Amino acid sequence: MTELMDLPVDLMINIFLRLTAKPLMQFKIVCKLWYYLISSPQFVELHLDQTLAQSNPKLHFVFSAPHLSSAEFDTFGRISELDNPFRIQGFAHVVGSCHGLLCLSNYDLHLTIVLYNPTTRTHKKLPFLPKPSSLSNRYSFGFGYDEESRDYKFVRILQSDEGMGPFKSQVMVYSLKTDSWIRAPDVPCPYFSYRDDGVFVNGTLHWVHESLLKDEKRFMIVGFNLGNHSFTEVPQPKFEEKFINLRVGMLDGCLCLISNDLDHSDIWVMKEYGVVESWTRLYKVEQSQHLMFLEWPIAYSLDRQKLFLQLNTWRVVSLDLQTMVAKDIKASNFPRCFDTLVCIENLIMFKDTGSKALETDHQQKKRRRRRKHVYQRTNRKNRVVDLPEELMREILSRVSVKSLIRFKCVSKSWCNLINSKDFVELQLNKSKERYENEIGTFIILGATSLYSVDLNSPHHRSQIIELYVPKEIEALYPVTHYPPSPFEHFSCVELIGSSNGLVCFFYKSSEYCCFALYNPATRAFNKSPKLENKMSQKEYNSRSSDFVYDCVADDYKVFDFVRRGLSKLVEETRVYSLKESSWKAISNPPLRRVRSHRSVVANNFLHFIGYSDDCRSHVIIRLDVSTQRYDIMSLPFDFEDICGGLAWLRGKLHVITYTIKQPSYGLEIWVFEYGVEETWTRLFRTPLLSPYSLSGWSFPLAYSKDGKKLLVGILGLSNNLFFCDLESQTLSMFSIMGLPKICCIRIEPW
Repeated sequence: MTELMDLPVDLMINIFLRLTAKPLMQFKIVCKLWYYLISSPQFVELHLDQTLAQSNPKLHFVFSAPHLSSAEFDTFGRISELDNPFRIQGFAHVVGSCHGLLCLSNYDLHLTIVLYNPTTRTHKKLPFLPKPSSLSNRYSFGFGYDEESRDYKFVRILQSDEGMGPFKSQVMVYSLKTDSWIRAPDVPCPYFSYRDDGVFVNGTLHWVHESLLKDEKRFMIVGFNLGNHSFTEVPQPKFEEKFINLRVGMLDGCLCLISNDLDHSDIWVMKEYGVVESWTRLYKVEQSQHLMFLEWPIAYSLDRQKLFLQLNTWRVVSLDLQTMVAKDIKASNFPRCFDTLVCIENLIMFKDTGSKALETDHQQKKRRRRRKHVYQRTNRKNRVVDLPEELMREILSRVSVKSLIRFKCVSKSWCNLINSKDFVELQLNKSKERYENEIGTFIILGATSLYSVDLNSPHHRSQIIELYVPKEIEALYPVTHYPPSPFEHFSCVELIGSSNGLVCFFYKSSEYCCFALYNPATRAFNKSPKLENKMSQKEYNSRSSDFVYDCVADDYKVFDFVRRGLSKLVEETRVYSLKESSWKAISNPPLRRVRSHRSVVANNFLHFIGYSDDCRSHVIIRLDVSTQRYDIMSLPFDFEDICGGLAWLRGKLHVITYTIKQPSYGLEIWVFEYGVEETWTRLFRTPLLSPYSLSGWSFPLAYSKDGKKLLVGILGLSNNLFFCDLESQTLSMFSIMGLPKICCIRIEPW
């Protein structure tokens, strides 16, 4: 149990946010840490935001019949009576619902208003507000949420009767955050609403005002904004037919109107709030003896093939949207009901001790016995470990590798899960998805050490981490007693590439050369068998190496391209397989490769820059890493241009070139849509003062999150990063603060 309590708080929060409110209420009795974490206002707010962001959150039906009850959404199973504060008095009227909170009133105690959370079974009684003697009992209520102040508000409107002297009104607004009442501006004109409860949509409460003008009914939609406490008139649709009454509701988060006539009912929806042209008639429902006078829509079914409706005959029906036939809800013990609505779950707890006066001593003792019974039946040790395996797999796959290494010691089941091949592939795919939309992390080979830099943070200095290097790899660094130059070390140790979080080092001495694969996260490494170094200092020699992942063979490979000799040119090409742990000779490229240009792997092909047969143009040589076959791709620029490195970003091939034709020098980035012929397009071009002002090896690294900038690495005598602004076509330097002075031998996405 102690091991579970020592998990990082961030991990606990990520786990808990993916659970529904009901099990979280049970987890609060596991320990004090979990209790305070789940009860904290910050976590309650995060959990509510997570629930509202879900496409299919867990829902419940809530209705009065006459006692307040709940049922499972869509199936109407597990009907249970809610232990609400008005249970002793009898009938509880639901004024409204918002984010799973219910606003309740009682006809016998009409001035008593209670906020009730059926999930946590806690409630708060609003401070008593007396009714002015000069006003009648014409009430209008409303309950909603103000996004700007992040506050739940209740509105009470009182109006004087018509014909009883001058018109008077009182509008009072209760704020849950301040736990107080304030008076809002009075009603601009008298109105009468058949339904006294306002419908909350888009930060505004809505009522339908009915009036008689020359023996003809007129309707107006009155809105009260919870942010600025002002009344407005909401535009109505252009009705084509007459109707007897008009009802207001909410459907899929949009304002909804139901116009009832003797032979049919129309259901209208305002798809864009406040825009009269967005009113749309969704359904025309024929009236029958079974289906008469709709009150409001409740919600769509889960498959969206049915629409649940509240009728004025205290019934709930489901309307088949294909046949437009309505049927009564067929569920055991499902009574005729009032005030049917749909609620989500949330963790809001009310701690108003004054509200306990609405409960009897018997109810309080019953609740304490129930909590004690749940506590005794709870096995603390298995609360988290016994979560469903699929859920645990999904949660852990979103955690960083560093945390996963530590979690392996939590239990045997976690260790076996994290070490399994399927989970490793799942976690790797999740990491790739995150990297596609971010600049990501880069690994940098320095003069004496290895560094990782997270470029997602604006404070790059705090994100620079010196990585652990095993002694076997550290021994490859030459021993020097003076600040070495980058070229001296580059001739000995080289970071040739990275793939799926693995990095590959190349070591060359006068006697032999070898490769070492290293995982900085797990600190595991693998060295290749040594190769004899046949290159002589007196002979021309060239070597280019590439580290790739073969997705067909599920194997990591190193390709080594060697050219040596002066009078007689000798070429050798070999491939090292990590799975087979051996070297194998393969055929040489059909054309000469341009040395020290960055290569890239895309669609299981290794791409690198080469010369054409007549050495008058650049081409892209492609090598199938699985079959070791070559083919050629053309480039969109002339041989007189200096070709840079390649990159595979956002599903497209990128190449950099320097234009050295007089009088216009410039840096250009071209993009190729893979698999489609003649789709080279120029993405970026900026002028340069001279063709060698940014000389060196250049290669694109990554896009910014918004896709408006491209990070480019240009390595020469000094190592620099640049941002290419794709909109303004300008180039700006980007420096990594906090790195040692002698650093940046090679930069690789990681």
